[in-house]
Amino acid sequence: MRKVLIIIVAIFHFVMVFAIGEWKVFPVSEHYRRGEKLGDKVYLLSGNALFSVTQGQIEHLQHYSRLDGLNGTSIFDIIVSSSANRLAVVYVDGNIDFIDADGKITNLSDYSNKVIMGDRSIKGISERDGKLYISTGFGFLIVNVAKGEFEATFDYDISEYKDGSYGKRIRSVSDEELAALNEKIKVNGVGSSSNAVLCYSNGILFTANVESDFRSSSFTETGVASLYNTYDDVWTNIYAPDVNGRTDGTAWFQGLTSLAVDPNDNTHFFLGSFHLGLFEFRNNILVNCYNGFNNVDIESIIPDTYTTRIGGICVDEQGYTWFVNVGVGNPLRCITPSGEILKFDLNGYAAISNGYDKMIQSKYDSYHFKWILGIRPWQQCQAAIFYDGGTPEDLSDDESVAFSSLTDQDGNTYTPNYFNDIVEDKNGAIWLLTTSGPFVINSQIDVFKHPGKVHRIKIPRNDGTNLADYLLAGVDCFCMTVDAANRKWIGTRDAGLYLLSADGQTQIEHFTSANSPLPSDNILALAYDEASGTLYISCEGGIVCYVTDAVGGADNYNNVICYPNPVRQEFTGTFHISGLKDNTKIKICDISNNVVFSTISEGGTVSWDLVNESGQRVKSGVYIVYGFDQNGHGGVVSKFLVI
Repeated sequence: MRKVLIIIVAIFHFVMVFAIGEWKVFPVSEHYRRGEKLGDKVYLLSGNALFSVTQGQIEHLQHYSRLDGLNGTSIFDIIVSSSANRLAVVYVDGNIDFIDADGKITNLSDYSNKVIMGDRSIKGISERDGKLYISTGFGFLIVNVAKGEFEATFDYDISEYKDGSYGKRIRSVSDEELAALNEKIKVNGVGSSSNAVLCYSNGILFTANVESDFRSSSFTETGVASLYNTYDDVWTNIYAPDVNGRTDGTAWFQGLTSLAVDPNDNTHFFLGSFHLGLFEFRNNILVNCYNGFNNVDIESIIPDTYTTRIGGICVDEQGYTWFVNVGVGNPLRCITPSGEILKFDLNGYAAISNGYDKMIQSKYDSYHFKWILGIRPWQQCQAAIFYDGGTPEDLSDDESVAFSSLTDQDGNTYTPNYFNDIVEDKNGAIWLLTTSGPFVINSQIDVFKHPGKVHRIKIPRNDGTNLADYLLAGVDCFCMTVDAANRKWIGTRDAGLYLLSADGQTQIEHFTSANSPLPSDNILALAYDEASGTLYISCEGGIVCYVTDAVGGADNYNNVICYPNPVRQEFTGTFHISGLKDNTKIKICDISNNVVFSTISEGGTVSWDLVNESGQRVKSGVYIVYGFDQNGHGGVVSKFLVI
């Protein structure tokens, strides 16, 4: 039997196109703020990310993350102990990793896991004679670096050590050497560690350092947009211009509010700013800047100043660029394909200068409503729905409504502190994410007629009480995207990332920084590539991606892949079939044509736990995958082997 299996394995063509469940952490391209030498390596700290280069081979830059054995994400500082021949990596929560000269990593998590009353924050670190001195909000911690254990804790006033160090710190990489390394070694990474907007378009991921905590309404960080070419794994960082036209990232007067990509041309995109209006780029070059200083149809909050505030932006498939001119009358504006700028009223939508907006256009609803979500720090947030009658240039048939409170199917009224995000699913339902949880609008025309009418999903307790709980009630839901199977990925503030079934009734996954490589539990933005099933996640601290098991449907069955193939005895995960048409009827049969599993694909993929219809794991042998589309066309689409 073993010889037969070997022969069968030899005639199968096994290809692994992608690994479902795989994570990738993207480095942040910032200046190195610390360098330390250990053995033949120089360790470099950029933002809160760790890198190393081998001396004499600076062209090979290695990035470290939790995928490479680190036990934390946000790094406070690094320091080498020459006597212990170890590098100490101290995280902001007090967790510590020790890296030996041979690359071995040892973790010390006692302090980060300990419950401490008072200020436990890390203030600074220094090293002397193999001892690591860590100053905190309540006193000193002393660590034996060679042993990787705490020796003592001193609880007393540390005001005399205001710089957070005990004695003079010796740096193994001088400031001059560090400056030279910053010039020679550039990180292929995203331009900022905090990006509250993500867009994916035809192989390019777009992101910008929109204020992660927009509720503060400051928007003073240097504006940088980052483009990631997923085909060649290259990042390009573009700095927004300041009032003097500089784009070198040296000015602060550049805060960004929004980003939108032309659906017909991903070399054409727009950035909204908090001060300088609307920036238009083609092929990564600034081609237009629209603001109240150079255009009579764009208004500044204060006349004859640079303070032109732009909120949400949306470019439709007809080539119209819609945007919100914040804080003025007729706030909804549109640049037509011919370059004319139109102004539209939003009935009942208050013009508040210290806020900004998000904006989408309905894709699956026949009316193609424009939805504008007003984020108003310290004020009541609003939502507006705009209908242009299908004729943007004809203002006579325009209609709009606005609302700030929500009423659910049971007559309960809600006024959430913040409306955070708005997303349309593949059924044309609108999901409104708030600080009180998610609300759903199943009929867009119905809520246009009855503003504020929403639906809350109820999850039965199944405990015999006939009671139910609202979906993610009280969870600060911050962002969302929809995958090929119409499942909902919801990012939260401080509660990680949820994956829900298409109807929202089932929680499929809950990723946090404790059980995944997420840099933090504060999720800022999400984007999804339907062709590969890749989910891009922006967190406070950086960007990661995750390969999901939902891929868009194919046009035919020419490239169906089974993974893993072969399925070996020790494999305990989920078996996947990809490359299917949407809603394919799948039947998996053994070599005698007995059906062991059947289902209908969600998007272009099917996942299976390798348990047959009798509840038992399938036996060794060759299995045949039959697939039929909605018209009954298809047949044998693939085979796989279970060993």
